[in-house]
Amino acid sequence: MVNISIGDVSTIATIVLVGITAYYAISTHKYLKEFQKDRKVRLIQERLEKFYSPYLNNLHVIDFFSLTQPTDINFDYALKTVTEIGNHAYLVDRDSVRSQVEEYFSMMMVNGIEYSEHGARFKELRKSVNQAVRDDYERLLKRLEELMN
Repeated sequence: MVNISIGDVSTIATIVLVGITAYYAISTHKYLKEFQKDRKVRLIQERLEKFYSPYLNNLHVIDFFSLTQPTDINFDYALKTVTEIGNHAYLVDRDSVRSQVEEYFSMMMVNGIEYSEHGARFKELRKSVNQAVRDDYERLLKRLEELMN
């Protein structure tokens, strides 16, 4: 007959409890990492879908507001489009670019088409924002691909 003492039972129970705790700690860590990855993916997708893609797909409409050139774009359509894109400027990835985007859209919305006649700052900002948005778009696509693999 096996003689098991209370100390032996306590030791075995402690070892089992340590094993179970380790399992839960490892599982929780894996779940947390997956959750963080999923959150990053959703944020990038939201940025791409609500700001970057609409911005790049509607550059001709945005230019309607920033350039005084004859165009066949309907003003109401252009205003609605620019407003909708501008309302999602908070999704711009980098703070420095976000402040430029917000300034650019503010200039367009306050002054409309006439603003381009008011100086080099607007034209410089337009060029800078367009390039930054293109660069961010490419960088975000690359980051999304990395996260998805």
